Amino acid sequence: MTCPLRSTPETDPLTKAQEDLLVEISGRKCAWRVGGGWRPKGSNRRIRLETADKLVIRGLAVEVAGKGTTRLELTHSGEAEALHIKKQRRAR
Repeated sequence: MTCPLRSTPETDPLTKAQEDLLVEISGRKCAWRVGGGWRPKGSNRRIRLETADKLVIRGLAVEVAGKGTTRLELTHSGEAEALHIKKQRRAR
C-alpha cells in the first residue's frame, strides 16, 4: 500500500506573503531581523519569522550573520523566483 504524498515546505506553493517578501528583497536588497520578525530594507513593513523560515527551508533565502543584526538575503534561485513572480504580476 502506498501512502499519499504529504505536503512539505519544499513542495507547497508560495503564499502571498512569501511572494511579497521575495519581491521586496530582490535586487541586492535584504531584510533585517527585528524583534519578532523581519523588516525589508527601505520599508516599515514587518514580516513574520515563519514566512522567512519557509523561504530558507526551500533554499530561496539565507540568513547572514554580520557584525550587527542578522539579515535575510536571497540566493540565486530566490532571485530567479522573484523575477518570475514580477513577470507574472505584470502580465495580470
